[in-house]
Parts: sequence; C-alpha cells; structure tokens
Amino acid sequence: MTRLLLGAALLWNLGVCVTAQDGCQGIQKHHCDLSDVTSDPREWYYARVHAVSLPSRKSAWALSPRFSPRWDTKISSPVLRVNVTKQGIMVRVKPPRLAVRKMHNSLLYKIYLIHTNGKEEVFEMECCSNELTLNELKHKTKCCLQAQTIIPLQAKSSARSSVKCFTTL
Repeated sequence: MTRLLLGAALLWNLGVCVTAQDGCQGIQKHHCDLSDVTSDPREWYYARVHAVSLPSRKSAWALSPRFSPRWDTKISSPVLRVNVTKQGIMVRVKPPRLAVRKMHNSLLYKIYLIHTNGKEEVFEMECCSNELTLNELKHKTKCCLQAQTIIPLQAKSSARSSVKCFTTL
C-alpha cells in the first residue's frame, strides 16, 4: 500500500527565513495549520509543500501564492454552549483560535435565535463579553441558536456555527 505524506515549509518573504512547521511534516491531510508561524499580520508569507510516497519517492516542491494572515485567514465560527435555567437561557461563546483574536481586537459575534416558525432574532456581542442571557422567552418554547464571528473593519465573517437547539423550562 502506498501512503502519501505531505511536507511543508514556510518561506518568509521568499528566502529570508525558512521554517519546517511542526505538525505539517509526514501528515496525510491536505491542509496544515500555519497560524503559529504566520502570526505577524503586517507580513506577507509564502509556503512550499511536497508529497512523499513511501518508501522513497518525492514530488517537486510547489510554492504557494503569497498570503497575508490579516487578509487570507479563514475565520472560524465560535462554539456555543447553552445552559437552560428557570431564569432564562445562558449562552456562552467560545471564540475562534487565539491567533485570529490577536490579529483582530475588534471581533464581534452575531447570535441567531431561530424560532420554530423560521423567524430569527439577532443579538450582537463584543469580543470580550462571552455570555448572553435570553430571558424573554416563553416557557416550553423550542428554539435553536447559531453564532457567527465578524471582523467589522474588514467586512469579513465566518460561516455560522452548528445549530444548538433547546426547549425552555
């Protein structure tokens, strides 16, 4: 059986600094997280990759297009934790990766409250307040929540998070 393994190296400004990224060597995935070594949002980077077919065949190195963490980072949707109490619904937001938060200190979250009839209410939260209480819901009401990460200054947003459904007490 032949296994394809990928190797990746980061080239900072084409040749100034070459770094073999831990966790990106000898992997079988077609993607790799370079956020630890591309965290300076003012810089532009290149990466190069090649495939290795065991026991000893290697492809030529391929160079990526130039990319910037500020402009090219894919933004993750936040993770929601929902706690149903008699006082209301406590919604906690776990933000996306630290590298994205460091680059963008003006993150916002949109929380979508989805009713069974399809109507949505939208609540906005700032980056640092990670809890929202919904206490205006009727008892025994079934609803769902989704969240989205927003970077207002760049007009960028994540996809919506997975749906979390609940019934009020």
